[in-house]
This record gives sequence, structure tokens and C-alpha cells, in this order.
Amino acid sequence: MTDQGGLRGSIRSAGSAVTGARIGGQVDHLLAEAERVRAHIRFLESQMQLAEPEHDRWRAMEAELPEILHSVSVTTGALRRLEREVATLVAEHDAALARADALAEAVHELWGHVRTVRAEVLHEIQRTAGRPESTSTVESKVVDAARLDALRADGPLRVNLGCG
Repeated sequence: MTDQGGLRGSIRSAGSAVTGARIGGQVDHLLAEAERVRAHIRFLESQMQLAEPEHDRWRAMEAELPEILHSVSVTTGALRRLEREVATLVAEHDAALARADALAEAVHELWGHVRTVRAEVLHEIQRTAGRPESTSTVESKVVDAARLDALRADGPLRVNLGCG
């Protein structure tokens, strides 16, 4: 580095001799800019010295980058497999719920039938309670005796007597 005061003075006096004070002001401005540039260069040099260890760390990280990318790829693949398994389990769960709903509906219908049969049985018990067993005056008769004999010849006889 040169002596700023001596350089400035000689440039100023030379500038004044040639063009006067106007050039001298511009020279002062240029000298100030040159000093700012020098200060900036010193700052950058100090930063470069500080950045060397960081650069080594970046190189070390860059060397590990393929392994990191491989880990990310493996993790992404595992995540996709898990997503498919979860989707399958959700579908199976939904199907099981549908079957359970159908079974619940069937049980509900059966309970309805059981209630109806219970009510009819209780009604018959109440209606016939306290009566002698054979007070019926209904006369039994066979309408088609030939057909009845043919049915008896074929095997055990099953006849629907009705309920009325």
C-alpha cells in the first residue's frame, strides 16, 4: 500500500495545475472509492480464510450425498408400500363393516320374527287358559280320500292343516 496523503496531494496538485478544482474534487471521489474497494477486498480475503473450513465441510457432505439419496429412496419406497398396505387394510375393514351391517340387519329381522311368534304363542296360551282340552265342536272330514291314500302310499304323509 502506498502513502495516501502523499499520493493524494501529488494527484491533487497535478489535477489543479491541469484543469483546476473541478478535477481535484473528482480525484478525491475516486481516491475514496479506491479505498472502499481496498477495504472490501480485505474483507473478502478474511472471509475466504474463514470459509476454507466450511468448504471442507461442504466437500464432506457432498461425499455423503449418494448415501443420503439412497436412504431417501429406500424410505420413499417403504412409505409407498405402507400406503398400499394401509389402503388394503382400509378396504378389508370396510368390507368387514358391510358384512357386519348385513348380519346385524339379519339378526334384527330374526328378532322381529321371534317377537311375533312369542306374541302369537302367548296369545294362544291366554285364549285357551282355563278351558278344557277338547271342547271343540269342529267336525273333521277328508275331502279327497283317494288322493290321501295315494299320498300315504308314497311315504311319510305331510299335510298342511292351516291355522284357521
